[in-house]
Amino acid sequence: MHDAALFDLNDNVSGLPAGLSLTIASAINDSGQILAYGSGPGSTSGLYLLTPDSPPSPAPVPEPATAVLLGTALGSLGALKRSRSSRT
Repeated sequence: MHDAALFDLNDNVSGLPAGLSLTIASAINDSGQILAYGSGPGSTSGLYLLTPDSPPSPAPVPEPATAVLLGTALGSLGALKRSRSSRT
């Protein structure tokens, strides 16, 4: 997966008809498929559905336990600071 980068589809797609040039990529779905328009000689011009060799990997999602652990640690530190400041 390439974050925030531009790529020329013509350099990254194989198996297209000879002389075809992809000129417009108009849509991409959650499976990584790209709808592109290509122009070329004869009847090769038209829309092409480009499918990746492997599906895009999903973005990592933090587990709820991580948030609970962080909240517990911060709460404990706050309570410890309060108890120390009330002793003085």
